[in-house]
Amino acid sequence: MKKLFLALLLVSVVFFSCKKEEVVEPITTVTRNSDSTEVFGKTWELVDAKIYTQNLDNYNDVTYYDHFGTNRTVSNLDPFAPSGLVLDVISLGTTTWEFNNSGFVLNGSELYDYSETGEDIYKINVGGTSRIFSVVSKQDGVVVFKCLESYASIDNQNYSFFNYLTFVEKGTNTDWTEPDAPSGYNYGGILDNAAQPAYTLNGTKWVITRVLTGLANTYPNDTLEFHTTNGTNTYDWLPYGFGTNIRNIKYTLNKVVGNNTADLTLWNNPSIGGDYSGLVPENFIQAGRVDGIQFRDIFGANQNKTVWMVKL
Repeated sequence: MKKLFLALLLVSVVFFSCKKEEVVEPITTVTRNSDSTEVFGKTWELVDAKIYTQNLDNYNDVTYYDHFGTNRTVSNLDPFAPSGLVLDVISLGTTTWEFNNSGFVLNGSELYDYSETGEDIYKINVGGTSRIFSVVSKQDGVVVFKCLESYASIDNQNYSFFNYLTFVEKGTNTDWTEPDAPSGYNYGGILDNAAQPAYTLNGTKWVITRVLTGLANTYPNDTLEFHTTNGTNTYDWLPYGFGTNIRNIKYTLNKVVGNNTADLTLWNNPSIGGDYSGLVPENFIQAGRVDGIQFRDIFGANQNKTVWMVKL
């Protein structure tokens, strides 16, 4: 009996000494910030905008400009080759942004899908393209976004550029200060679109003389009249002969850095047959011709077309 007791005691000691000690994980609670620095769920009003440029042929030339100034309250995130996107048009004290459960709301009425691709990095989906807005700083009811990093060709020099937009929470009368410029940038004053080299189809008329689809030629001879209003690019389609005019169709024209071409996108063009984009020579406006340029369906749904156009 004594031996049995000792055996049971030995087993108990071994069992309890070998039992693994339970590790208690600390409880971590992540709470979404709901104070005045929270971007989500608030309406933000634009109070300042700056554009920063760098000459890619001479990296010492780094300059930033104010979008707004005396008698200048409307601008475009790409002032060198304004897009046809309403999203790119900015207006001092009028432009508002809001991120909520329904989407991204522009100016209280335009609704876009968006996604967060990182902490305080927002991807706004606009038709066949997108815009990335990233928060540079946020505190005390003031948020600064960095947006539209792109390229431009000015006087045969290649540039990169980006924008800083400063917003305050609407209706709060929040005091704000201008964001610090990135190191090395020199102030160039108020941006003056008139001083930028003209690169726009505004006020011009073109005729689409020929469209080649596969082996089939058509000769529409339809007229396109181009306009730019408050930074928004549109064109009117005027059919040759019978048909109904279509007004205010969107188009975009952007120079492509490094190869002396420009990307021309004609949305909803009946002569070509849809939403098409082509790389045209950079000097096509001065030349007054588009000769046999291949245009691609921007959504990839239809085959490429070869297009001829002349300026009237």
